[in-house]
Amino acid sequence: MTTPTRASTGGSAAVDRIVRHASADRLLHWIMAACVLTLLGTAFLPIVGVKFEWVTIHWITGLVLGVAVLLHFVRVLVRGTWGTMWIGRADLADASDVVGSTLRHSLPTRRPGKYSVAQKLIHHAYCPVLVAR
Repeated sequence: MTTPTRASTGGSAAVDRIVRHASADRLLHWIMAACVLTLLGTAFLPIVGVKFEWVTIHWITGLVLGVAVLLHFVRVLVRGTWGTMWIGRADLADASDVVGSTLRHSLPTRRPGKYSVAQKLIHHAYCPVLVAR
């Protein structure tokens, strides 16, 4: 949920802040990240010769990741924020501004909304991978 809040900075003027994710969403993302790292470790460490009982850890972590993804998906559907991941004209303008400012070695003039084009693209890239499993 995007909610602007005021935060004072040491007696100076107030600064607008955007809360990009609720605490539950942040927790789910951290759980998913920990699961992915654990799955990578239990997949590749035995290949390089590290001996440990990895199979049980691997499949339980896969189940935890699946549950976390499902919970996140349900939260998105219930809150009705599914459409925030679609790429529209404003996103293309933001991407063009970022590319142009990078080439000019300056700061972008536009500020993205809740999600940047890169974040939306990574979600689009992951969704087919998750559905294909």
